[in-house]
Amino acid sequence: MPRYTLIILVLFGCFWQTAQSQDTLRLDYILKWTPSMLLDPENSIMLGAEIPIGKRWSVQQEVGWGHNAFNAYSNEKARYPNRQTWRFRTQIRFYFPTFSYNGDKFYIAGEYFRKNVLTDSYQGVGRLCNPTTGACAFFEELEVRSNRRVNAFQGKIGYLFYLSPRFVLDLYVGGGIRDLLVTDNASGTPPNAPVRGFDLRSTRPGRYGTMPGISAGFHLGIALK
Repeated sequence: MPRYTLIILVLFGCFWQTAQSQDTLRLDYILKWTPSMLLDPENSIMLGAEIPIGKRWSVQQEVGWGHNAFNAYSNEKARYPNRQTWRFRTQIRFYFPTFSYNGDKFYIAGEYFRKNVLTDSYQGVGRLCNPTTGACAFFEELEVRSNRRVNAFQGKIGYLFYLSPRFVLDLYVGGGIRDLLVTDNASGTPPNAPVRGFDLRSTRPGRYGTMPGISAGFHLGIALK
């Protein structure tokens, strides 16, 4: 073996042993709140918990609900006064070795995300309509509930900061694919009727298909020691 190769291997071995001895990775049980979801046009109060399932692995479960009565945007509140949003997220995380003595650490994650947006409104629904021309014999005023369902699979990267021994700030960014389906209780549109284009805010019934999506935000948490 060449002398320089041997020296490199010896140095690498020393570095690895030092890194292993300095790795201060620890995973805590953490209760979390996601304030960034209150700033979303479809606002939610989202709470969750992160639970260690190994030295470097954890699972995070979140559930959220919001009503437009406490929406941060006045135009959204006026446009959809009777809208509520449910969110559900399950995430698996892997943490990398850390050399931070206060516990800060970098992670990657994979997750499943579900969002249901329920919008109640009074609408004039056409009756005895001609499918060719679109003309209707009359319109009936009904209370219509539309249900917009988003299913997404995403990958994320993030960093967990310990602001104190108990308080944490969790920053993340990621992307993946998402599927959109909209139904209602009045139009009679088949649930799987294809719709051209992809509008995440649409209330028009139909299946909008799959497209890429991105996400970013932050959690605040309390570590249970």
